[in-house]
Amino acid sequence: MRNRLGAVCLLILIGVGAYTLITTPSFRIKSITIEGCNFIPSEEIYTHVESLKGQHSLVVLRSYKHEKEIKAQYPAIDKIDISLQFPNKLQVQIIEKKEWVSYLTNQANKIIAKDGTILNQYTNAPQVSGLDQMIIIRGIKDDALQGNSIDRTLLQKTERIVSNIRYYFPYKNIQIEFIDNDHLILIKEDTLPIKLGKLEHIEDKFRNLMYFFRQYPEKENRLDYIDLRIKDRIVVKERNG
Repeated sequence: MRNRLGAVCLLILIGVGAYTLITTPSFRIKSITIEGCNFIPSEEIYTHVESLKGQHSLVVLRSYKHEKEIKAQYPAIDKIDISLQFPNKLQVQIIEKKEWVSYLTNQANKIIAKDGTILNQYTNAPQVSGLDQMIIIRGIKDDALQGNSIDRTLLQKTERIVSNIRYYFPYKNIQIEFIDNDHLILIKEDTLPIKLGKLEHIEDKFRNLMYFFRQYPEKENRLDYIDLRIKDRIVVKERNG
């Protein structure tokens, strides 16, 4: 009898506690904070979660729907986490994709993630970490940089070039310039043009270039340009005087 009475009392306490939890205003969302935004204005993220304000704190249990919606709207987001700061504060943590390269055109400077996502399409002045180490790419037409991501073919070409730069010259300041018909020129340390030509045999061209700099390190500052367009040959022109 006592055990049965104790069980009934326990159920009553649980019911009262659950009712209090559900009805007490203290457990309704009073504030929402957005953190981690750089390329995406936090005000835009807020519009997607504003409807949660005033709802019960347990709404966080089904927040995955909002997370999925926000990620679909903003491809620049890598991860998003909506969590409760007990009892009534909601925190939205945004983790954006990392910067990879920058495409500099006549009209814009597009910061690109490694998967081709254009990161700075939502704001004109993001805080970009490591900008001085980012590879800058010129000569791309603006119509190739429309929408949420760059053209897949352009991305594959860029990956191939950048991977060679990172492998053979990881700590050097090198820019890439696309000329017509996919001809490439590298600009090393802002002053030395290196004519690569087309993408064919580009790995061999980078390897030969590395060997040249190792063999003749003293010549770099005296060169007008380096030409690698002829297979297995390096043509250099020294400055006059």
